[in-house]
Amino acid sequence: MQLRSLLCATALLTAALSAQNCPERNLGALLGIGDDTVFGIQPIGFAFPLAGATYTDVHVCANGYVTLSNAGLPVPPGGDFTSSPGELVGAAPRLAVLWCDLNVTAGNNGGVYIDSNPARCTITWDNAVNFGQTTKFQLQLQLFPSGEVRMFWSDGAVNDSTFNTASGSGLCGVSPGGGVTAPAPLNLSVANTTADNTIYETWPVQGQFDLGGRSMQLVPIGPGWVQVTTPWSNCAASTDFGAGCIGAADSFYEFMLPAGFDLSGTAWQLQRTGSGYFASAAATAFVPPTGAAAVVANGDDVTQGVALAQAMPIPGGTTAQITISSNGHLALGNIGNGAGFAPDVGNFLAFAQTAVVGAWHDYNPALAGSGKVLFEQIGGTAYVTWNDVYTFGTTSADRFQYQLDLATGDIRIVYDAMNPAGNPYLVGYSVGGLSDRPDEADLSVQLLTGIAVADTAVAGLDLSTDGTPLLGNGQFAYSFANVPNVVPLAFLYFGDQPAPGVDLAFLGLPGCRAYTNANLTSASVPVTLPAGTATQLLPIPNTTSLAGAVLVTQAAAFSLQTPLNLVTSNGNRATIGF
Repeated sequence: MQLRSLLCATALLTAALSAQNCPERNLGALLGIGDDTVFGIQPIGFAFPLAGATYTDVHVCANGYVTLSNAGLPVPPGGDFTSSPGELVGAAPRLAVLWCDLNVTAGNNGGVYIDSNPARCTITWDNAVNFGQTTKFQLQLQLFPSGEVRMFWSDGAVNDSTFNTASGSGLCGVSPGGGVTAPAPLNLSVANTTADNTIYETWPVQGQFDLGGRSMQLVPIGPGWVQVTTPWSNCAASTDFGAGCIGAADSFYEFMLPAGFDLSGTAWQLQRTGSGYFASAAATAFVPPTGAAAVVANGDDVTQGVALAQAMPIPGGTTAQITISSNGHLALGNIGNGAGFAPDVGNFLAFAQTAVVGAWHDYNPALAGSGKVLFEQIGGTAYVTWNDVYTFGTTSADRFQYQLDLATGDIRIVYDAMNPAGNPYLVGYSVGGLSDRPDEADLSVQLLTGIAVADTAVAGLDLSTDGTPLLGNGQFAYSFANVPNVVPLAFLYFGDQPAPGVDLAFLGLPGCRAYTNANLTSASVPVTLPAGTATQLLPIPNTTSLAGAVLVTQAAAFSLQTPLNLVTSNGNRATIGF
């Protein structure tokens, strides 16, 4: 009889959630923005029941979760960008919509909101992004006086922080905390019934979260939950994707497994341009170290600063010192970027000092039989050489070299004899400070034509939306930014399907990509110059038959940076709905 009742309840919940699976559009009051921020205590609006207790207050973290209390007790934990089942059950009662390393910042037009009233408490993470990423999405949590919980994830929601391996993990779930035992995780993509008051799913690998564009309803059955997840149906949404051209990134990189390392026997260079570097393949020869070369960074996971014979031009000025990591990379300064042995894109893009990375890898020159890291200066050039240094835990030796021209600031990297083994390799360059994540480069290919990087990143043509494409929203609009100061006119193209980032170099737009099939219509849009901004109003009628309609848009504008004298924007996918 109990099983039959639970099955009936599950069926009823499925039907109910299908009818109400769109997030609340009235976001309420702005709590703020932040990275790893826990905002001030907020009233729920009623006594929310959870696992036999009730709670009157909520503590919202920018990283996609909340904890519960009564006037601050139990004490909420601090902002936490990593997630685990042990943390879920081990502290204050916690509800996690997507607990991972999120940023909710002004630069993303983001915000964390709360709307509390006696009937429902709604918390929204609007225009959140993963640390080091640019794709924006929305998370929403709804609490009800009955103890029911609803969670909503827009398209694009994913656990994809690249700060480190741990912060790339994601978790969704609910627990009364207090040190209860964590049950086995469930697959929340399907319906579940559990007698445990803790329910959750984890995604330990970044990029694996699979609940985007869905809603979940949790109904307490004391003890335990009935849980149903359904796809959004006719819910209004707007998602930006891709990147506009032609911006200037301040970083580039390639992440390679040992079997995929394809730079052996090659060389590349960073030629100083005054406002950045031009990276390209080079015909530079390896220079064997002399007997006068000094052993440096001689240990496992260590750094060492060395003085240069003269100050060398670098972004932001000059430096008379570089810092060498035993794990294969250089910092153009006297602080260094640490000696972590695990190459990680997020850490690389957040390095404090400008980094040249010939091979970030787990090396250990202190191993018996290993070659050493050597430093010497000859005729105005500084040489840093990994001279047959062993990969940690192996006798596989890599030999590569940095050559720094102290007068010009040019830097060359030569791979003389590489025997890839052990953990992955990261190769690239990044200006000091947090950098936006560019598309990963295939360096063996892209260095043949060259990669321009700037000391300060320059944004490409940008397209976004103002408001949500709700039925009856007469103020919905598309906004342009970073339009080149050439002609006060831009274009907006509408299609019904996204294009997979088709490279437009064949049309005379190198560095630009197509993101819409543009099969519906187009519009000419006046541009305000030199501000480089424009707005195209698209009032949405309150016509029910439009619900579910999809518009995939992309902008173009005149520019002197391409042979065709045009540049293109990122794409936007808007779904008209409720």
